[in-house]
Amino acid sequence: MHLEMLRRFPKQVETVSPAQSLMSGVEGHLWEQFALPSMTRDKVLFSPSNTRPLHVQRQVVTIHDVVPIDHPEGTSKNCHEQSIWENNGVRTCRRLGK
Repeated sequence: MHLEMLRRFPKQVETVSPAQSLMSGVEGHLWEQFALPSMTRDKVLFSPSNTRPLHVQRQVVTIHDVVPIDHPEGTSKNCHEQSIWENNGVRTCRRLGK
């Protein structure tokens, strides 16, 4: 989806990403929570893969799988807890699409 947005809106979309060494793990989450918000100040942030900065108001988040939240009995405790943390924006969003 993000490639489609870049193709359709090349002048309106800016891509930001962490250094390769920060692409996963704790360092990646820290970058997402603290560095990314300062890069998006007055812009709309599109987060295409489940996680998002907690303190960015104007953003669109794609959540691919809510099964661990809807049916925690079918997933491990760790998976369920991670999904709740990643998808916490669902409860506070202004609009929810299907």
